[in-house]
Order: sequence, then C-alpha cells, then structure tokens
Amino acid sequence: MWTYIVAGVLAIAALQPATQPPTATPLLDPVTINNQIGVVLQKGTEGSSLTVEQDGNRGWSILDGETTIANNRINPPGLAKSLSINLFTVGKDAAIVKVFLSPSKRTTEFAKLLETVDIAEQPVLIDTKGTKYPAVGFIYRDDTMTRVRYTLGHPLKGLKEAPAISRNRPDRELTLIFTVNNGVDIKELRVGKVSLEDWAAAPKHVEAPPKR
Repeated sequence: MWTYIVAGVLAIAALQPATQPPTATPLLDPVTINNQIGVVLQKGTEGSSLTVEQDGNRGWSILDGETTIANNRINPPGLAKSLSINLFTVGKDAAIVKVFLSPSKRTTEFAKLLETVDIAEQPVLIDTKGTKYPAVGFIYRDDTMTRVRYTLGHPLKGLKEAPAISRNRPDRELTLIFTVNNGVDIKELRVGKVSLEDWAAAPKHVEAPPKR
C-alpha cells in the first residue's frame, strides 16, 4: 500500500510547475536625461582625483575625474546644499544621457545580448543623423561602494574600462554616462558590432531640463 501512496505523491509533484528563482521587474525606461549623479557626495570626501565646481545655489558639480567612496559615506542625512556634490557639469548646448545596463533590472533578452559584446569595444550612442557619442563615464554601485567616473576629455575606449556586471551579481549596478548635443534624437546604443538598444522606431529625444 505504501508503494501506491508514494507513487501517487510523486505523480502529483510531477504535475506541479517548477519553482523559479525570483526575477527583478525590468525598468520601464533605462534611459534618463539629466545631469544628476543619482547619489549625493559630501564636499571634502570626494578625493583628490575628482575636480568639482560650485553650481550656483544647487551645490557642487563634477567637472572631471573619478572617485570611489564607501556607501556609508554617501547620501549623508541633512547635508546642506553648500556641501553637496550631486551634479555633473555640462555645457549649455549639450545634455547628459544615462543608460542603465545592469542585467538584474533589464529584460532577459537584453541581458543575453549584453553577454555577447566585445568589452574591448567602445560603447556609443548614435543619433538619427548618424553622429556617434562615446560614453564619457559611469556610475557604479554594489553592496559596499559607489564609483563615479566623468571624463569628458577621455571617453571610455572600451566597455572593459567600466566595472564588470553580470546576471550572477545582481548587487552590481552600472549606468553609462554620455554627453550629446542638446535637441538630437538618439536611435541606438551600440558596443562594437552589437546593437544593444534599437530605438529607431521611437528615437529618444534629448532635451536637457532647464536649470532651476
């Protein structure tokens, strides 16, 4: 009798759907157009490799350089604007476009495509007129640190210059930073021969938000 009971339990179990690991909900739009860093750094903790300048009454903005800061030192509560580094410097005829790449918050199709790119190749945005804009930096975060690079004069020569991300490390988040001509329409994100994003059917119009 026990043989029949065990067989029946196994048969019922076989009919149940396999339990899948939880997956993150993909971002509705991985593209943002503004010059905000996304985190707040405290003036004086940015390190000597980062050049900043005061941006009116909006705090400080990153002019050039790269820094790595422990997460327990970012977004300090109650920090005055006069001590806040929260922006990137950008020219009046340019705009900053940020593209979130991390597989943990992108579609499965995008994650698989990202794994095929040659990381020695340069990541670029391409507008509808064919003009290419290389990545000039990135914002990287994981469980312990935040790393920011913004080097207008020295764009990334290859994706390998940015920290590695993968589906196996959902804690690692990477956003590429591009500066483009204000008013253009972006149709594609490309790394070497791989088109990671094709927006040709609905290009991303770039219009820098006005300064307040």
